[in-house]
Amino acid sequence: MAEDLCDAMSRWSANPVTRDELNAAAAAATDMLAASDATFPRLRDVRDSLHHQEERARGLERGRPLKLQPQPRGGIILNLGAADSFGFSVTVSEGSDVVVPIDSASLERLGQHLSKLTATVLRDGVKTYDVI
Repeated sequence: MAEDLCDAMSRWSANPVTRDELNAAAAAATDMLAASDATFPRLRDVRDSLHHQEERARGLERGRPLKLQPQPRGGIILNLGAADSFGFSVTVSEGSDVVVPIDSASLERLGQHLSKLTATVLRDGVKTYDVI
């Protein structure tokens, strides 16, 4: 599979893609994913709940009843998505309310992760075409 990817990437580049470059890009992507998980904990759970919002609205999780958990501030709620000064919150599959912090510091860290990944993956010599 990696050889096929090297060949495919080489067709679109003025310089051939080496196995080392491909491994470096894969390592950078893995590092970026781990770093973004640390920056935005439980982001995948929030994404899943937003993608399956119609199930959450019906009180379901993968077709089964959703077991809502008591909230730290008291009470039991079904949160279909809310943004406030703490970040973005939503009720996730296990029934708890999860907040993804969105502030200038977390967005700055995300930008750093993306810049590192982009610097590793993008190379000089990419073919360009003039549109007539």
